[in-house]
Amino acid sequence: MTTKHGSATQPGEVKWEMSDQETLTGKSLTRKPDVMNKQRGFTLIELLVVIAIIALLMGILVPTLSSARESARKVACLSNMRTLGLANMLYAADCDNRLVPFVDSTQRFTLSNGSTQSLLWCNIPAYMAALNATAKNTLDFPVISSGTSATGNYALPKKLRCPSCTIDKDAYWARQIGGATRWEIRTTYGYNVQDATRGYDAEVFRGKGLPQLKIKQPSQKIIFIDSSDCVVDMPRANYVIYWDRVGEVYEHPDKIRLTSYRHSEGANVSFADGSAAYRRKETVFRFFGSPNTDGSNEDASTNGKMWFILP
Repeated sequence: MTTKHGSATQPGEVKWEMSDQETLTGKSLTRKPDVMNKQRGFTLIELLVVIAIIALLMGILVPTLSSARESARKVACLSNMRTLGLANMLYAADCDNRLVPFVDSTQRFTLSNGSTQSLLWCNIPAYMAALNATAKNTLDFPVISSGTSATGNYALPKKLRCPSCTIDKDAYWARQIGGATRWEIRTTYGYNVQDATRGYDAEVFRGKGLPQLKIKQPSQKIIFIDSSDCVVDMPRANYVIYWDRVGEVYEHPDKIRLTSYRHSEGANVSFADGSAAYRRKETVFRFFGSPNTDGSNEDASTNGKMWFILP
């Protein structure tokens, strides 16, 4: 008997030749020897190509991830600004329709050396209570020290500070007061005091607060804005002179009241109606056309409509 492939067989014996080089005879299975595959590694050129591809992917992904992280921080900061604004509305509702002042000179604390200091907006008890109510949580307000150095006396809770601020959170900007006494400022947001230059010193610096009913177009009036200081004004929002040259400044007493355009060359803002929004630096401080290198061609009229709150 002959198989399909012509192999002779004995009577009673059946033999198949398999396509996978296995020969089956009765119950026995015989495998033909396989040819060993030679193993080889990467060549130098192949290895360099792989490394170059990885480096290219990292170059694409790292900036994207950094941008995504900053976007998340910007959103968190904007949420903080909404909290500051809504708390301001609650404060006004309980305080004769007046917004929280920058300084309340009627409320003071005494240091161990006998000197006294006024409370800033971030530590006025009624505003702190409004912040707690708005945040729907008990915030960790720093305790005012009774020692010579009023540690943390001008500070917001960590949960309400801007996460994009590059300043060391444990560092502080200190100004000497009466010799050895100094204060610490940890807010990451500044209060707009520009109205004090137009005769509203009592409203801004002596505890009265800005009257809501006198504010026209409150949705356009800046109350709080990103800053390393607790206070800001219009001249130092000029990004050509300040931000573009020095960036985030904290421990320079001659560089106070600066607006920090820390979010992709812009800042988050809380307005007089309690709303909050992100604004590019070109819309926070305007120029006539392209700004001069010395920042001298500012549009004072347009800027005044944002920075002066009262008429």
